[in-house]
Amino acid sequence: MLAPGGVSTLPSAGSSRSSPPLSTARPPQPTAFDQLKVRQTKSQVEQGEDGEQREIEGSAGDREVSVTLKPEGKNGTRVQVVAKRTAVTWDKDFARSVLDKIVANSR
Repeated sequence: MLAPGGVSTLPSAGSSRSSPPLSTARPPQPTAFDQLKVRQTKSQVEQGEDGEQREIEGSAGDREVSVTLKPEGKNGTRVQVVAKRTAVTWDKDFARSVLDKIVANSR
C-alpha cells in the first residue's frame, strides 16, 4: 500500500497513486478527461467490500484510456490509469498526465 500521495509505475505503463478519498458526488475524472481531450466511452460503478469502485474508459486520438478508482483503506483512493496505443504499445507519459490531472482536480 502506498502512503497518501505516493506514486508508483506499473509494468504496463499505467500509473497509480494513493490520494485523498475521491468524492462520489463529483468525481474528478470528467474534468481531467475534458482538459486532455479524452472522449469518455464507458463508465461503470461497482459496489465492493471496501466501497464503490469506478471504471472509466475513453479515447484520445489513437490512444485508449482506462481509469480505475477504488478505495484504499479508510482515507485513500487508488487511481490507476492505463493509456494504450495498440494492444502491446502503452503511452506512459499520457497515462501520467491523466493521473496528475485527476489527482490535482480531486484536491
